[in-house]
Amino acid sequence: MTMDAQTAAVILAAYCRLPDTPRCPRRRDRRLAERLVERGVPVPLVEAAFLLATARRQRHRTAHLPPIRSLHYFLPIIEEVLRTAPDHGYVDYLRRVAGIKTEAPGSTQQSRVDQQRGLFATSQDSNTPPARVQKKPFLRDR
Repeated sequence: MTMDAQTAAVILAAYCRLPDTPRCPRRRDRRLAERLVERGVPVPLVEAAFLLATARRQRHRTAHLPPIRSLHYFLPIIEEVLRTAPDHGYVDYLRRVAGIKTEAPGSTQQSRVDQQRGLFATSQDSNTPPARVQKKPFLRDR
């Protein structure tokens, strides 16, 4: 599997984990994900668009909204996020507000690394050991 195909698969897996989306992507969704990768749309911006759309939908929960049937639903929001990339703090806020489960289906535990990586976390990522950090004491710490 090429790197572009892997990136498209990651986008599609994240899309399918969103609320009110199909469990498996359609052929048109796969083609759109491939086009996004070909255009060079950064994966974190796609995640930000997913989170923004989910937060907006949740704000209108009083009205019954139909389920999302295609990845094309997110295309205008992806374009909006491409024009004005949101701040990382805002994306973190959206992640908390949206309350999206970031764990892969079938897993019961969610590591801190997965929480930080958001929708695009995979079980493979959680096996990576954390980086070693050595605290150098300051004179005031003694």
